[in-house]
Amino acid sequence: MACVLTSAGGIISLLDEKEPELQIYALERLNDDSLIRQFWAEIADSLEPIEILYEDESFAARKLAALVASKVYFNLGSYSDSLNFALAADEMFDVTERSEYVQVIISSAIETYKEQRKNGEIPEKRLESMVNRMFTKCLDSKTLRQVIGIAIECRRFDVVETAIAQSPNTNDTLAYCMHIAKNLVTSRELRKEILRLLVAQYTKLATPDYIAICQCLVFLDDPSMVSDTLRSLLAKDALMAYQIGFELYQNAPQGFLNKVAEFLRGVAPAAAPADASEEAAEGEAAAAPASAEKSSSDKLVEILKGDKTTQLNLQFLIRNNKSDLLILKHCKDSCRNTICHTATVIANSFMHSGTTTDKFLRDNLEWLGRATNWAKFTATSSLGVIHKGHEQGALDRMATYLPKESNSSPYQDGGGLYALGLIHANHGSEEMIKYLVDQLKNARDNTVRHGACLGLGLAAMGTENREVYELLNSQLTQDDAVVGEAAGIAMGLVMMGTNHQEAINEMCQYAADTQHEKIIRGLAVGVAMIVFNRLEEADSLIENLMADKDAAIRRCGIYCIAMAYAGSGLNEALRKLLHVAVSDVSDDVRRAAVESIGFVMFRNQDQVPSIVSLLSESYNPSVRYGSAMALGIACAGTGNKDALALLEPLTDDSVAFVRQGAFVAESMILIQQTEVMQPKVSTFREKLRKTIEDKHEDAITKFGAIIGTGIIDAGGRNTVIGLSTRSGHVHAPSVVGMLVFLQFWFWYPLTHFLSLAFRPSSIICLNKNLDMPKIDIRSDAKPATFAYPDPLEEKKSKEKEKVETAVLSTTAKQLARQKNRKIKREASEMEVDASDATPKNSATSIASTASSTAVKIKEEPMDVDEEKEAKKNAKFEILQNPCRALNQQLKVLSLPADQTRYSPLKPLTSGGIILLRDANPEDPEDLLEAVTAGGPKPEVEEPEPEPPAPFEYIE
Repeated sequence: MACVLTSAGGIISLLDEKEPELQIYALERLNDDSLIRQFWAEIADSLEPIEILYEDESFAARKLAALVASKVYFNLGSYSDSLNFALAADEMFDVTERSEYVQVIISSAIETYKEQRKNGEIPEKRLESMVNRMFTKCLDSKTLRQVIGIAIECRRFDVVETAIAQSPNTNDTLAYCMHIAKNLVTSRELRKEILRLLVAQYTKLATPDYIAICQCLVFLDDPSMVSDTLRSLLAKDALMAYQIGFELYQNAPQGFLNKVAEFLRGVAPAAAPADASEEAAEGEAAAAPASAEKSSSDKLVEILKGDKTTQLNLQFLIRNNKSDLLILKHCKDSCRNTICHTATVIANSFMHSGTTTDKFLRDNLEWLGRATNWAKFTATSSLGVIHKGHEQGALDRMATYLPKESNSSPYQDGGGLYALGLIHANHGSEEMIKYLVDQLKNARDNTVRHGACLGLGLAAMGTENREVYELLNSQLTQDDAVVGEAAGIAMGLVMMGTNHQEAINEMCQYAADTQHEKIIRGLAVGVAMIVFNRLEEADSLIENLMADKDAAIRRCGIYCIAMAYAGSGLNEALRKLLHVAVSDVSDDVRRAAVESIGFVMFRNQDQVPSIVSLLSESYNPSVRYGSAMALGIACAGTGNKDALALLEPLTDDSVAFVRQGAFVAESMILIQQTEVMQPKVSTFREKLRKTIEDKHEDAITKFGAIIGTGIIDAGGRNTVIGLSTRSGHVHAPSVVGMLVFLQFWFWYPLTHFLSLAFRPSSIICLNKNLDMPKIDIRSDAKPATFAYPDPLEEKKSKEKEKVETAVLSTTAKQLARQKNRKIKREASEMEVDASDATPKNSATSIASTASSTAVKIKEEPMDVDEEKEAKKNAKFEILQNPCRALNQQLKVLSLPADQTRYSPLKPLTSGGIILLRDANPEDPEDLLEAVTAGGPKPEVEEPEPEPPAPFEYIE
């Protein structure tokens, strides 16, 4: 019969024996997991002799004593002591054991090691030995991703290199490391270390991934190495160099790209002005010959400067414009005040962003002329959104609205300069920047200077141009509220993402000195843009701003968190925002804090609804408004069901501006969502229509509904709001544009900045000459799944039914007698006529009567319904290059199987601009002809008529 152990006292007593063999035997028995789990409390009373044995250097099993002590302390909940004794146990501590004790101690060891490495301390040798054994165990078991993750946190890049070297699929492992660096690492310095390692590893590959290398170098801010990589690629594979150029333009700031172009040319980057770019982009000349004449280096510089991307996006938006003017007509007919008038103009600009279609404005010139003062400024500047990217001849096209001696409206002049900036946003040529600088210097009216500052900031975005910055600073120091606000925003745009300490100090100091709240608001946004994507480098500035007594300055600190940690999802940043959202005394600061949650979390949009769910039910309407906008920012274009469920009750909120924010946010979430993907789209569109047409609805709410109407159909129903690029990088112009757009709470003209966040949902395939070949793209989904919404139909006016007149009974009898007499008289007359009629005439009469009463059957072509039914039941769809491709649609796109000539340089599932490798380069290609852009054409003077021929005058 087996003996059941009821106490460990006998074993513990052996520890007091003098013979080492008995003490070792006792420790071996106590080290048994089943025994120590059952009797750890009893053993804990005798910890002292166990520790004495460990401290006795002459004792042969002192490491075993340390291990037993570690396990006892673990059961006591003293993990730090347990870790210390586990370290003393050295190799006796088995890192391969799968027990709770070992897992907890290893986790504690890694955390301690990580903190010491992070703080620059030298870890204890015993601790490093344990961590190394854990790394070795994971490498032997081929759990490489766990090794890489822990090694990165511990800053052990030698282990990361070993894991990459042992990986059976090096490319996948490197892609995983890239994902960690871009999306998970929240320390800027650590991210740089990882990216440097990745550049070295990518370079070692048999076929280096140049796209990934250049993406790493963008963040490392190394334009020289990027230019060297591209230069070597041009000689080996020009097509790949072009593809990398397009990727760089999407991911890198304007100033970085200018430096790359400078290194490629070997001279200063005196780029050809965008206004003088190839006419082929606009359809006024053939595209192929123009491209063929350029060298590969010139083509690459054109790509890096953004000229080619801008032209291609413009062509795509013009070709595929599906905007519905009837929606705008309904908005216009419902306008009864200047707020709704302005909202309709803005909605029109969003709806036609980048399409160059200004038909609605031209058809309603008299209605548009009602705009006065700042409404006129906003209406004029809306042309910049419509013609965004239409840079060729922009000065001539906008000449009517630009400052001239004969112009009498400063609002029109200022709006025109602002429009030029929107056209050239993040892509301003040196000539355009110089023109705006001259206009700002020569302007005398504050309204014109306001528009010039905004336009100049947009055109010089991210260039770090000191001359432009100093000019804007001089405008700021004149202490005019209207000009100062625009100057503060523009200064931030120019220095975007640079963390320029001198500029930050100057702007913060002026914000503390000025008495104008408008100037402080502008500077608050500007300072936040300077620390864009700087992560922990902005922490000291944030702490100083958050401690200020002025609510406007504290709001600047909130925006700095939003910009510095945009897309990071960092818990510490989120904690600060949530604390301010529920504790600050200023409604503006609380609203900004909740809005900023959307910026920090837009890469983790599924978590945002749960974060703001309680805030959306707050008693404070500003917090409810902020929660709506946070959902819109983070979940834009996703159709997130949880976000929509939170927003639906807010559209019926008791406070007008909360309803406004809910409509704007919901339209941002439902942009590029079809009824098949998100059935609530049609319901929401109908709610927008009813709100706009409701005569009793508040004007502020109508403003949000009308703006929402423009957003949901933005860019001719071909653009989506994207705060990150397709490759996963945070897109600076989009994030900054969204931040300034939120300031429409204070200033409606800033609403136009949302156009910076519009990204075409396109696939554009190019050949080696950067022309668009005619090529089919197969979509393996039902056509209705990703189809455009059906256009509205004009309602036919109902005919009014005539009400029968009441007739008295006596009158009715009299009318009946008269009718009978008339019938008898006509019958007698017909008998007389019939006797004189011939049979021929009778037959003719019968025939004519028969023909007149015959039923005419309208023949409908039967193939129309059959075609619709066939399209409805189709399992796939063939699209033409360039085509609209929604984010959800990308995964079902491919080239047809019978198409063997072209092969894409990167998968179609990545979307955007894709270069095609031609298997038959000698064969002629069928190319697409460029389409002509809309908008006003520059006036051309007609030649003088010829003089008449000589003649003699005779009286």
